Amino acid sequence: MKHIMLDGTNWIWDTDPYPKYSVSLNFGRHLKDTAQIPVLGGLIPEDGALPEGNFKIASSKEGTIVIVPGKDETNRLFLMTGISAGHRGSCGFEKESTTGRVLKTAQTGNTCSGRIELAVLLEVDQKLILWSDGSDGTLYVVHTYDGEKLSTKYYSPEEWTFVNSPYYLEDDVDINYL
Repeated sequence: MKHIMLDGTNWIWDTDPYPKYSVSLNFGRHLKDTAQIPVLGGLIPEDGALPEGNFKIASSKEGTIVIVPGKDETNRLFLMTGISAGHRGSCGFEKESTTGRVLKTAQTGNTCSGRIELAVLLEVDQKLILWSDGSDGTLYVVHTYDGEKLSTKYYSPEEWTFVNSPYYLEDDVDINYL
């Protein structure tokens, strides 16, 4: 399993009072949200990321997601990312269209701005779809894991409607004309 923390994410490595990845979002006095993923067994990230193939993601009896040491040679990706809302807008992720498993989220905002942070487990060819809107427009961000690398595509609302049309064909689809 690989681990990627995308640039711009608010997830941080913290050891106080125990080792964990955590995110804390604060907008004003009353708009706060946090998320944590404890890291057990002495695992230490290198440049923010966990060592490839040497960690597993598990769930405790109580349902807490934890990261533990161990060999995991599966071709999966543990992704930590986020997106901000535009001015006077909102943001989120497409629950129905996201095929990856969302492990943790933290989201908050007010009428002027907002943010969502996610920790997601992606299998090969799974995707995470984020969106952001505001007075400056709407943006869709699609993260797709192909088994080797993470690709990111950005779409306007018009492009998003076209790409999600049942008549849309990917560039690499073979067409046999009659």
